[in-house]
Amino acid sequence: MRWRRASHLDDETLARLIDDGERQDSLSAAQSAHLGGCEQCRQMLAGHRQARALLLRAHPNAELPARSSGAQLRFASPLGLATMGAVILVVALGTAGLVVQRANRQAPAGATSVEGWSVLATTDIGGAYWSPDGKWFLLWSRPGYDQPAPVAMELHDAKGHLVKTVPFGTPIWVDGRSFIVETAAGSAVLATVDSATVEPVSANLPLDSGSAIVSNGHGAVAFSTAGANTTASQFAIWTPQGVSRQLPGQPAAWSRDGSKLAVWHYQGPIVGADAMPGGWMEVLSWPDLKELVALPDTSVAGFTSFDPSGLYLLLPGTGSVLDVTTGARIQVVPDSTAFDRAAWDQNSNLIIQEWTGGASYPVTTYSLDGKPLWRSDVTGDSLVGTLDGKTVVGYSGSRSQKSAMTVIRDGVVHDVALPGPLLFGPPQLSADGSAVVVLCNVGGRSQILLGSI
Repeated sequence: MRWRRASHLDDETLARLIDDGERQDSLSAAQSAHLGGCEQCRQMLAGHRQARALLLRAHPNAELPARSSGAQLRFASPLGLATMGAVILVVALGTAGLVVQRANRQAPAGATSVEGWSVLATTDIGGAYWSPDGKWFLLWSRPGYDQPAPVAMELHDAKGHLVKTVPFGTPIWVDGRSFIVETAAGSAVLATVDSATVEPVSANLPLDSGSAIVSNGHGAVAFSTAGANTTASQFAIWTPQGVSRQLPGQPAAWSRDGSKLAVWHYQGPIVGADAMPGGWMEVLSWPDLKELVALPDTSVAGFTSFDPSGLYLLLPGTGSVLDVTTGARIQVVPDSTAFDRAAWDQNSNLIIQEWTGGASYPVTTYSLDGKPLWRSDVTGDSLVGTLDGKTVVGYSGSRSQKSAMTVIRDGVVHDVALPGPLLFGPPQLSADGSAVVVLCNVGGRSQILLGSI
């Protein structure tokens, strides 16, 4: 059911406006005049904008089909390793746009756990960002985008204990103890887990814009400075010591040790409504920003990720990987195999989730020489994994009623029961995969839960 506000612009219109780059010509004269004079609708538009930015922060290739009838959020290219600072949003993609999932805002009296899972919050909208070392996470929640934004979010340790509150905003972890957050005033500040003070960040980081920004978890944050998602894209790298020179391209992924950065270069126009832009990939060393390897025929844009060793890079939408040492392109998955999701295991094997056109989404692990090692069915239609490759989770990413996840660890596959269906994925895994934060519908309530797997 679409949530509408009487006498105001509805969610479909606001989502369409975001979809059209906020060009006012997508509105009628009356709608444009109303938006110009209505603070509530402008706040709701800001909420849609923030939701879009947060979703793209968690999954840069997420398609948000605001005008697709009955559409669900889907991913156009392989989902790989967990993004640092990934977020869970309590949202639904309904018949026409981004629709906030309404829920009881009060937790059951005295309820702190359900079926062995710790209840972190019962709220309309919320999420969690894990630190790169898995020792902390930032928890945010708010009663809905039609309500004033909270002034703070919570810092918890890995067991869910509240450590302190910090300014509310869109954060990105810099390393295991510090993070940057954009405050309600629009300024970015650097905070730490063990200090009550914050420091201003002078760089104009695109924390809440949906532009490319990725942290290596070791003190460096690569961010788009101009032309994001275009052939004119440029980027720089922020550290607490300053900002690097600008370079062409768009930051895509860091190696696990933070020493290599994959950069995507868009090339050529986008042809057709559903076509992906073409381009090429290069890998730079850090901190000297020298080119290690470039592959000019990468083809399509999409998600990319390094294997745990940092020696191989998954190339977007191709089933092939780039050998960073030799520059060779290795075809791992047969061209005849259709797949939508991929993740690395700890031995640098590629785990792919095949698309069969039916209800089944079998998982196959391939060695780098293209040999299938094992095959199994998993719960759901999506994959997410840890940076070290030791834990991969299969889950239902299309708002199904399945109350389970499949955990793949050290070649062993087992199911983990959830207190209720996932409202929105993916599950947020700690660095070692031992803990996870999920957003579930528990007895009609939207609850953020912490559990061990």
